[in-house]
Amino acid sequence: MTPRNKHLLLNWAFLPCLLVLALNDHYLKAAYPGWLTGKLSDFAGLLIFPLFLAYLFPHRASAMPWLTGLFFIFWKSPLSTPCIDTYNTFAPIGITRTVDYSDLLALAVLPLSSHLIRHIDRYRMFRRPRPGLAAPYLIIPCSLAFMSTSPPLSYRLAHNPPNGDIYIGEYYTVKLPPEQVLEAMRKEGLTPMPDTACHQTPNTCYLIDNVTFPGISDTLQSVRFRLYKEKNNHSTIWIDKVTKRGNFYLSDWKLLKIYTRYYRQMLHHHMVRQLR
Repeated sequence: MTPRNKHLLLNWAFLPCLLVLALNDHYLKAAYPGWLTGKLSDFAGLLIFPLFLAYLFPHRASAMPWLTGLFFIFWKSPLSTPCIDTYNTFAPIGITRTVDYSDLLALAVLPLSSHLIRHIDRYRMFRRPRPGLAAPYLIIPCSLAFMSTSPPLSYRLAHNPPNGDIYIGEYYTVKLPPEQVLEAMRKEGLTPMPDTACHQTPNTCYLIDNVTFPGISDTLQSVRFRLYKEKNNHSTIWIDKVTKRGNFYLSDWKLLKIYTRYYRQMLHHHMVRQLR
């Protein structure tokens, strides 16, 4: 049997990246939401996860970067959706992911990961044995770091949902006249009704009451949007806000930004995309 090389885990790339992965997933993403923190875990994880697999399966070490890349592409594509849905039907804590093809940029680190595996002795952290420090002790902490990423926002919303208004403020153009947009929404199980509180003439304001998204156990009180007729029988949908039940005040603007981004994605995926 091929012996395991402890330096695959005890090197100057693996341990710092493992720390970055855990810190980003459990603190930085929530404290500093944005493109950088959104991609940082992907880059760090794709760099060191093949090293972890190479340590566990030394006889297939050279193949681990490419197997990791193939799985990452599958995970980030719509092909993984049935697997996720099946898992969520019985799992106590659901999982989710956003199909964002820009995440595939992180695949660029796989050649570096392959280089590290082939030349790992150059990058080992300790030249001499350290009593009490052995690579097998890292297997459980590493496994937890790779698996226990920050809980999906759907889980956080379901267990601690905010109440009140969350501003969306997004415009979408669809190739349907307003009447067909409303009819298409009804076919999708939504019930847009004129918003009587809107005093525009003609009334272009609508409310959809009692909206539930997949993966969210609570129900939105309403989604408010405006519908404008454009040239060539096209329409513009301006989604104003979603309203959660109860009085809502969230002083943490960073957390509110996360909620806003999440509901924008959900509305686009489950309402607007169906009209295009």
